Amino acid sequence: MSDRTLAAASQTLRRGTSSLTVRHSRVRQAAGHAVILTALALIATPASAQFICTTTPTDRTCTNSSNAQGNAGAFFTDTAAGANQNDTVTNTGTAKGFESQTTGGGNAAASNFGSNAANGALGEAIEAVTQNGGAATASNSGSNAANGALGVGIEARTGISGDATASNSGVNAANVINGIGIVAVTATVGNATASNSGANTGGLEGIVASAGGFGGDATASNSGTNAANGPNGIGIEAVTNGGGTATANNSGSNAANGCGGIGIFAQTTVGGSATANNSGSNAANGPNGIGIAALTQNGGNATAINSGSNAANGPGGIGIFASTLNGGDAAVINSGTTTGGVSISATGGNAILTDIVGARIVGAIEMTGTSQMVNFAGGNWLLTINTSGGGPTIVNAGGAPFVSSSTTVGKSTITQVAVLDPTVFALADRSVANFTGDLSQLLQDRFAAMSSGAGGGALGFAPNDSSVAASAQAAFAGIPSVAMSYAPVQSAPHSRQGAAAGCALLRHHGVGIGLWRGPPAARRWRGAFGSRHRLRRRARHRSPG
Repeated sequence: MSDRTLAAASQTLRRGTSSLTVRHSRVRQAAGHAVILTALALIATPASAQFICTTTPTDRTCTNSSNAQGNAGAFFTDTAAGANQNDTVTNTGTAKGFESQTTGGGNAAASNFGSNAANGALGEAIEAVTQNGGAATASNSGSNAANGALGVGIEARTGISGDATASNSGVNAANVINGIGIVAVTATVGNATASNSGANTGGLEGIVASAGGFGGDATASNSGTNAANGPNGIGIEAVTNGGGTATANNSGSNAANGCGGIGIFAQTTVGGSATANNSGSNAANGPNGIGIAALTQNGGNATAINSGSNAANGPGGIGIFASTLNGGDAAVINSGTTTGGVSISATGGNAILTDIVGARIVGAIEMTGTSQMVNFAGGNWLLTINTSGGGPTIVNAGGAPFVSSSTTVGKSTITQVAVLDPTVFALADRSVANFTGDLSQLLQDRFAAMSSGAGGGALGFAPNDSSVAASAQAAFAGIPSVAMSYAPVQSAPHSRQGAAAGCALLRHHGVGIGLWRGPPAARRWRGAFGSRHRLRRRARHRSPG
């Protein structure tokens, strides 16, 4: 693999003010939209007669329990301006979008238990905003929709400080390709939490939590049904911009259905660790999609975990991706089933793959780092790993016997690893005999020295041809609990290809990944509530490695 390719591989997935791009031109159509949002936050619409409001020195409370605004109704905003005065807006009837806002340091809460829809462009259906401190909470347990362009179903935002929490336990939808289902944003200091336990759909994003530039964690999670249906959409995303931890979780059903989509994505831009975790059903169904992705740009570990069912079903897709750009380890832990392979890249850290008994990887495994570590926790394995430009590949089989064989192809190294679980040997004597026909003496020597707690060493290095791998494959076919991953040895590094019209092409160059390169795009959230950048993803040309 060329130095040029390695340099490109280290320049991936940038967000915010960073020089690299995470993705697509997105999140709110630049400064024009930001001005509109700021104006909405600062100017309170007079209360409609159908929302009945009461006021005390500490609280303002507005409630609608009827068909308050009818078919001709307008968006409703209430503002608590007193010092530390809280504001609460609740709909249990029928409404056309509503907002709770504070300007003096109090908390803002907007809740829907009825039927609510914002039908205009740029509309937020349920919105809670604090400008000068205080927590913002927006929730839906009824029926809610944002039907206009760039609409947001449920949004919670804090300005100077305070936590933002947005949640859905009902039915929520942003029914346009550039809409966002659920979003929680903190501009400066505070934690951002966005969650779905009901049914949620978005175009550009399903669920997103973004913590601001001066600290705070971001957590985005789905335990219900969630989907991002637009091009380059992200199902679940968590991002921090000030050193906090980003965590994106799916324990339900999640999908990114457009080209270039990501199912689950966690990233940090200025320190902090990123963890993307799937324990349910997750899929990126379009071309060039990624099932699970974790990224850190300036320190911190990136960890992608799958214990459920995960797939990148379109051409050019990646099942699981983990990357660190400036220090920190990049790790993938798989105990479930993933389709689309695994890609791990660590600049200044280790690339780590851990396979747990019962897991299965369908697709190529590509790794690069200061070292490449492959850990096996039980079971039988036959893996092919493509490494390039990194340090040595270290195999830890947890005490089980293993064999590794390496072949150099250009500047890439293809390593084949076979691990045998001795606890199932008695169930597969005939299959084991086929395998040990090539390696009997090596196995005998190691078995004689093994104890139950001893760490296993490499049994030997097989010749650089396919005879050992073929024998291992034949043996493993008859052994229970076998997990395999194949990446055929080629005359050039493996490439993932498959473009669709209008869809950015993602390519691999051996282990190098040309992900999301290009200048920052224009879509941002700015003004009194901080900034959010969605950066464009650009394909790069394929080199021979």
